[in-house]
Amino acid sequence: MQPGDLIKTTRWSVGVPKGTLALIVNIYAEFTSGNGCDIWEVQLLNGRVKRYLAQDLEIVENESW
Repeated sequence: MQPGDLIKTTRWSVGVPKGTLALIVNIYAEFTSGNGCDIWEVQLLNGRVKRYLAQDLEIVENESW
């Protein structure tokens, strides 16, 4: 994952249902273990910015449109 990727959430959080589309805007914390614990800042379609673990995000591929 990298900033600019379109993603969807794979779990719900307060006010954000599972499957919500968002845009990755920044990496908040990066860990070298590679176990999905990196923390990403994502901007939701309503403009709110939230933080998610990498394991709770899924990149949206072009062919899924």
